[in-house]
Amino acid sequence: MPYKTFKMSNVDYFWDFFTSKGITNIFGLPGGAISDLLAKKPNTINWVNTGNELQDGFVASTYGYYTNNVGLLFVTTGPGIATALSSYKNAEAENYPLIIISTFNPLNTTDDFQWWNINQISSTIGNLVYIENNFQFVKGLNDAYNLAKTKNIGVTLLININILDKMIKVPTINPITKLLEKKVLNKYTKSIVKEINQTFTNKNTLVVLGKGKFLDYNVVKDFILRNNLPYVTTWKQRYVISGATYCGRLGTLGHHSANYAVIKASHILIIGDYSGAVKTDYYENKFT
Repeated sequence: MPYKTFKMSNVDYFWDFFTSKGITNIFGLPGGAISDLLAKKPNTINWVNTGNELQDGFVASTYGYYTNNVGLLFVTTGPGIATALSSYKNAEAENYPLIIISTFNPLNTTDDFQWWNINQISSTIGNLVYIENNFQFVKGLNDAYNLAKTKNIGVTLLININILDKMIKVPTINPITKLLEKKVLNKYTKSIVKEINQTFTNKNTLVVLGKGKFLDYNVVKDFILRNNLPYVTTWKQRYVISGATYCGRLGTLGHHSANYAVIKASHILIIGDYSGAVKTDYYENKFT
């Protein structure tokens, strides 16, 4: 059965999209380049400004991580987005979900830093999504959001300022499709847990618990307790499981017991982001 569609402006769909994702707070500084976007901000979303784009970016990325969502940072062109790029790179390094949102005017030929063409250096920046026309709007928002949320990284979203008021056809979401997607995801998760339970059963298996967004932390906790597996954490994680054998934090600034446990393990199961802590030749033969 095909989706029904209805028309709305790009800027209205923009806020409708992020509201549907559970966004209740956004961050950044106002300015001319994003005023058309911010003018339509719904009352259900709070605007937060801590002083400048860099600080706002750090707060937004932290907000995104701890709410298990995405942090949205709104910045103007030129100096605004330039100041925010350090928070973008920090989000990339720390695996924090952040989207830096700004506009771009391809019709402007002014050789001025206020209209810096960040799109020209997109290969240097990395994860940049540019929505140039109406046909790209729905997909562009989804691509930027899904990339930031699933990969836990920074994404820069540029929108052609000349298309904000243009009308687009928006498909309605079928609730049955949503329910089926959730069932498929749960089934996939259970199959992974089953496979892990069948594979890692010996006492020489060590769990490295890194930073991550797990569908259900209790699945990880129950797996470790049920199999009586020792575990260590990385510098990005401090999750302590009551009743389990915790060997401390991994790394040169961690605990000797954690490093010793890694040496003695015949198998290492990494859950989450381990931040390069075990990326050495010595550990390569321990991965399955």
